[in-house]
Amino acid sequence: MKVSLENSALGFLNSKKYDEMTVNVIDLEVNCCFGRIPETKITFNSPHDQNAYNRFSVDNITIYLSKVLRLEDNVKIVLSGFGPFKSLELIGLKIL
Repeated sequence: MKVSLENSALGFLNSKKYDEMTVNVIDLEVNCCFGRIPETKITFNSPHDQNAYNRFSVDNITIYLSKVLRLEDNVKIVLSGFGPFKSLELIGLKIL
């Protein structure tokens, strides 16, 4: 698997002085017939149980991807949003 960072995502991480990030899966509860919906959650620290994650180093950023995630061969982390609403997203995620 290849993991890459979009230039704007790398700039965002560097501006915040983040040198690691963890991508995890959380379940969102929905008050409807769906029950729970899986969603990704990005944090800017290392995971407690590193054995549950695949570790990658990209442009001096350590990236931990949960082994629960179903990913394509090429994964890209991109910056989305604008102003104070900027956030990182994972491109290359298959349906959970």
